[in-house]
Amino acid sequence: MSFNIKNFKSNLLYGGARTNLFEVQIGYPPGLNVDDEGVELNQFSRKLKFLCNAAALPSSSVEAVTVPCQGREVYTVGSKVFEPFSITVINDEDFYIRKTFEYWIGAMNGHKSTTKNSGINSSPSSYQVDGLVKQFSQTAFGPPYIEKNAIKDPIRYEKTALENEIIVDRRFSRNSATSKLTEVEPIPIRTYKFVNMFPISLSQINLSWNSESIEEFNVTFKYDYWVIGPNE
Repeated sequence: MSFNIKNFKSNLLYGGARTNLFEVQIGYPPGLNVDDEGVELNQFSRKLKFLCNAAALPSSSVEAVTVPCQGREVYTVGSKVFEPFSITVINDEDFYIRKTFEYWIGAMNGHKSTTKNSGINSSPSSYQVDGLVKQFSQTAFGPPYIEKNAIKDPIRYEKTALENEIIVDRRFSRNSATSKLTEVEPIPIRTYKFVNMFPISLSQINLSWNSESIEEFNVTFKYDYWVIGPNE
């Protein structure tokens, strides 16, 4: 079949999801609200949202169990596998995000001993948190969606070919009581929630007289599982 640009574009309706339109949100253990230097860590989640410049949407895989049978190998499904989750973070001169991760990892297992910090106990909930990766649209609000049997609104809606369907513009919301139309906050088109995550590795930062660049570092997490949507 010869290539047809119209056929291709008709199947790429929204121009393709972009790798640079994302946001990472990770909580912080409530028992570790002040680090060893006395610095409050309550700005961690807010700052990380801006300084995390690389992440990944999670993979999904299961192991295969091999069952030998009369000279043949038969395969059946095995355990669900959740690969580690990693992010890259820009390091600012206050080292706020990096020293927060240093303190978090050190609190789970100390540098000089194997004991936990006073803010951490034997319960995993004392050092595990949930995290979100949000994918956004080029339009900032995501593609329109179809709503059936809705009241026609000339600003928010556009009729489809079907009489009882309309296309809803996500950029606006109408107050049902006052009928006032207001702009809404951008919403993600896809959200992945990582449940019960905690950092297991904080990478080194390479220094050199031969280059001038902003420092970055990687953080790797383990977690129990991931789900689609922030509220699952």
